[in-house]
Amino acid sequence: SLSIADDGGGMVLDRVSLQVKPGETVALVSTATGGAEALAEAFARLNRPDSGRVASGADDLLELPEAVTGRRMSYASSDVFLFQASLRDNLLYGLKHAPLTSVTYDGAAANQHRWNIHEARRSGNPDLDIHSDWINYASAGATGPHDLFEAVRRALDAVVLSRDILDLGLRSSADLTRHTELARRIVELRAALRTRLEHEGLSELVVPFEPGAYNKEATIGQNLLFGAAAGPE
Repeated sequence: SLSIADDGGGMVLDRVSLQVKPGETVALVSTATGGAEALAEAFARLNRPDSGRVASGADDLLELPEAVTGRRMSYASSDVFLFQASLRDNLLYGLKHAPLTSVTYDGAAANQHRWNIHEARRSGNPDLDIHSDWINYASAGATGPHDLFEAVRRALDAVVLSRDILDLGLRSSADLTRHTELARRIVELRAALRTRLEHEGLSELVVPFEPGAYNKEATIGQNLLFGAAAGPE
């Protein structure tokens, strides 16, 4: 039987016992404080039992290595959490289990890398290279970076987030030092869109950007302040 207490010592789950067989779909229904969320978190090892255990067969989930649980278990909470990283890093976080490529370092970067490894080993920490490619493309149904976006897009379509991600991207500034081809492709896209609008007879609906022209569809203030500041000047 499983028992879990909250931070104040109150029992959220008190001697609960159940068995979920392979292939079963189970819904845990309770009030906000009824314990269903705590039990689901215990299944995902996010909530440690005060007594009892959660087992898969004969194995206690708390004793299984993360190399197993990280690939076989997932937990979708109602709480929204984003790591302090790019949206891409957040979307692909579940695919990163181990470094899969070797990175070549030269000069000062090589010296720094050797120092990082030395310090990690001296302190008993893993010496894995954070600059390696950690993404397991095969588990996402992709063969490499070139077709990963298609797999990500299918996942976003399934959870109805494609439009939100697109809107977020359109309101963001790209890191052109990392995505060197993006600026050129955007310029090509603008030209292609302009040609398509003219071909469809819709060119009057969109005012193209001309650096030396006044946009009659925008206010004076919008014309003066168009764009985002790229630096202190």
